[in-house]
Amino acid sequence: MSQLTHLDFLDEQIAYFNTEIEQRMKGPVPSVEKADNGTVPKASSSPSQVSCTEQSQKEQALTYEEAITLLDTIPGINRRIGEIILAE
Repeated sequence: MSQLTHLDFLDEQIAYFNTEIEQRMKGPVPSVEKADNGTVPKASSSPSQVSCTEQSQKEQALTYEEAITLLDTIPGINRRIGEIILAE
């Protein structure tokens, strides 16, 4: 009986974290400026030191949902892995 109770608890935790992930994935994905040589600079330990480019009027930033949908088209990457990639 205690194993079933523990499974119920874990199911509730998974549902809670899925909801939390969905809430945090709303909005645009921040873009990172490329260096002069075309590479993306390494992120520093402080997120405030990573500069973001301003989107031109023609360019639209992807939302997390759009980015996850695009990542999901890659063989071997599903929604959860796409969320992890974006989180990193």
